[in-house]
Amino acid sequence: MRTIKLLCLLCYSFLTSISLFSQQNAALKLTSKDIEINGDSSKNGFTISGFWKYKSGDSLQWTSPAYSDESWDSLKSEFNVDSIPQNTWTGIGWFRLKILPNSSLKNQTVAFALLQSGASEIYVNGKLVKKFGTVSSINNEVTYNPRRMPFGVYFGNKDTILIAIKYSHSKYLSYLKQYGLYNDNPGFSLRISELDKAITTFNKYDIINTIIQVSLSGIILALGLIHFLIYFFHKKDKANLHYSLFAFSIMLMLAEGLIFRFITQHSSNIIFSVVNTVNILVIFLLLIRFLYIIHYGKVLRFFWLLVILSIGNIISGFFQKSEVVFFAFMVPVVVLSLVEGMRIVILGIRRKRTGAWIIGTGFSGFFLLVAFVLIINFTGNAKLVSIEWLLVILYSGFLSIPLSMSIYLARSFALTNKNLEIKLVEVKQLSDQAIEHERKEAEINLLREKEQLKLKESEIRAEALEKENERKAKELEQARQIQLSMLPSKIPQLPNLDIAVYMKTATEVGGDYYDFYIDNLRKLTIVIGDATGHGVKAGIMVTAIKSLFSAYADELNLLDMFTRFNRGIKEMNLGALYMCFSALKIKDYEMEYSNAGMPPMLIYRKDKKEVETISLKAMPLGAFADFPYKETVLSFSPGDTVLLLSDGFPELFSKKMEMIDYPQVEKYFINVAERSPEEIIKYLVQVVRDWREDDSLEDDVTFVVLKFK
Repeated sequence: MRTIKLLCLLCYSFLTSISLFSQQNAALKLTSKDIEINGDSSKNGFTISGFWKYKSGDSLQWTSPAYSDESWDSLKSEFNVDSIPQNTWTGIGWFRLKILPNSSLKNQTVAFALLQSGASEIYVNGKLVKKFGTVSSINNEVTYNPRRMPFGVYFGNKDTILIAIKYSHSKYLSYLKQYGLYNDNPGFSLRISELDKAITTFNKYDIINTIIQVSLSGIILALGLIHFLIYFFHKKDKANLHYSLFAFSIMLMLAEGLIFRFITQHSSNIIFSVVNTVNILVIFLLLIRFLYIIHYGKVLRFFWLLVILSIGNIISGFFQKSEVVFFAFMVPVVVLSLVEGMRIVILGIRRKRTGAWIIGTGFSGFFLLVAFVLIINFTGNAKLVSIEWLLVILYSGFLSIPLSMSIYLARSFALTNKNLEIKLVEVKQLSDQAIEHERKEAEINLLREKEQLKLKESEIRAEALEKENERKAKELEQARQIQLSMLPSKIPQLPNLDIAVYMKTATEVGGDYYDFYIDNLRKLTIVIGDATGHGVKAGIMVTAIKSLFSAYADELNLLDMFTRFNRGIKEMNLGALYMCFSALKIKDYEMEYSNAGMPPMLIYRKDKKEVETISLKAMPLGAFADFPYKETVLSFSPGDTVLLLSDGFPELFSKKMEMIDYPQVEKYFINVAERSPEEIIKYLVQVVRDWREDDSLEDDVTFVVLKFK
């Protein structure tokens, strides 16, 4: 179980790791800069677990400094189950300790931090300063673990400080006896340190832990969802399904670790430890299954051996209630999975299988992370590296396999499309050769069977062209369906806003894109984009921008979003392929707006009965790596209407080669701005049809209409 806790809460151990010092006397001496024990000092504070006087029972007189505890027994507060004195300890009692502060600490406030498994009341010189949980018998006891959260204690000007702690652990002791597998210490330890440094350290590592686990969970969840959707629309590719399940398991482990840090009840702690244990085994099983699928196309028998060992691990651990047994079974599953995975990767590289080196790189990173955790587990030292290197190891290790798998699957998808294009060229060449051969035969037999051969040749050509057109139409329809799946399935419903959207592509695969996102504060993010060109290349750009939006819509403001998206697209090296992009965030009647090469936003102000044009000129995403995008903030009133559109509408040509142009768009908009968003779009769509005199388009046309209520 220690391995599992280290893998989930490795960063948190830096916060809770403490320094223990030896001491011979029961009185401790403190100064303003150091906390000294017989001359040995520690600027970072120290943890007290020994030198306590204790007595079972309960009396408030024991909080008084005048009370004599000479007859009390001595006991380390961090006792384990086997060392609990059965004759004197009944599950509830008092601990006392005297401290002699230096004169520089008089009238000063220091930090106390408690780590416990039960409930406690802390008294200083007879005054209650803090309570954690409810100290009582097993029936009324409420356990609470503050996890060393610091709180201030004022020493005053007395020469002797008496610390008295009323402590009970009856309920947790009952858990330990019932669940021997989770054999943690039922006692407590008290840490004393400088107040400012204690608070700063606690907050620093709490923030670092949260950032690590939330960001890793979000990235891996986004990757898992993307590949699950790919599998959903193309179920023959089982590799995407196994990868998404693996990513979800990794995300679940990280999420459990995040929740685990905030659990104060040890009964819940045990439940999460059990779930996390099973999930660790599932992660390694899904990893091996994924490798089997992509390298062999099937699952080998060795996988079922790992399944049997995992089930045996879980059953034996719970029945034996032994941490040693559980750990002894889990390590072989982990080690065998890593060895088998490395064998598959090395074999794939030696046989020069496509993309084997990508999986090998990611697997090696994950392998090093597990090895690092096992080393920490066996050495018992969670501070082998600095916090900076720890962040590098965690990010690299956790993301190595998900990223390498995602890159492998994306590369496989790209190679499939490339091979498909090659096949199309080959088919076309073969078709041309066949037609040429038939033409020559027709010329040789033209004099004798001219009419008959003409009819036959016509039938053959028609059939070949029909099959070719059917095949191409099917492939383009599949690409169109994948692109449409990236668009939102539902339009957000907000009490103060009506929304309508419309998009029609000029070809089967277009370059226009729109999307929505609502965060926990009910703040709506709307984006609309137009990739340069049409077809597969434009579809690739839409896929990239969809991935970026899914990953970062929640945590970025508009300028950060544009900077992140711009650099991400630029680093893809897509040549002359760019993305014109507009984004806005709406909260109530306030809007933040930014633009990167899209047409101006049109706003109809109901009170003035006129159209306002908001134009922020900027380069498209992917054009320049560090382009300084701008942002503007707008306010709206009920009845105001906003029109976002791609350039396919204002730059639409008629049969007479006349362009609608932007001034005419404003006139069309003001004619219907008082209507509902759906009616506005219906009117604009009819304008497109009337202007073109048919349903054909030269460029994609997209409208997003917002009306404030």
